[in-house]
Amino acid sequence: RCFYCSQSKKFVTGSFEEANDDTINGFLNCLEKIEKPYEITISGGEPLVHKKFFYLIEEIIKRG
Repeated sequence: RCFYCSQSKKFVTGSFEEANDDTINGFLNCLEKIEKPYEITISGGEPLVHKKFFYLIEEIIKRG
């Protein structure tokens, strides 16, 4: 019942969408605009199964 949990939405609504390219690119663009240092927590079920997980990690690292 965590407010950030995408898994609860899957079971309550019966549908679930993982982050698409627009969401990922929007997130990465935001990183370029916020003051550093920052900390990022990736959660929501099992993030390692997302097909772009390792791409996302590499891009986060590139942005400091």
